[in-house]
Amino acid sequence: MTEINGHYPQRHELGHTDQRAWGPGPGGKPADPWQDAREALLLREVDFSEYTLAIATGGGRAAIDSLARSMQNADLLRPGQFPVVELAWQPMHTAWGTKAKPDLRIVGWWQPQTPSIAPPDDPAA
Repeated sequence: MTEINGHYPQRHELGHTDQRAWGPGPGGKPADPWQDAREALLLREVDFSEYTLAIATGGGRAAIDSLARSMQNADLLRPGQFPVVELAWQPMHTAWGTKAKPDLRIVGWWQPQTPSIAPPDDPAA
């Protein structure tokens, strides 16, 4: 699910609210089939392979939201640039012990070069 008219749908709008029909989740409790998740499309510098980071954990959502805010801010200052991101992990304490959470560190910015298009030499000149 994605934003609709600038906001995410409320849980009650999505249906499938009968928890007895949900499969098991962490700790054996019923897991909601709808997940609040985020996605980031990544491009590897070495071979330009595309990857999608899709994550529904609180730490993952926060990392992608923070990256998105940084990109929005940068686009105001220098439109058309993209962050160079280092994928890392940080420890996060949860109810199920210490887990790893994504840390999308911006290590630089890349802006595509606009090729200069020059008119061909005028043979009449």
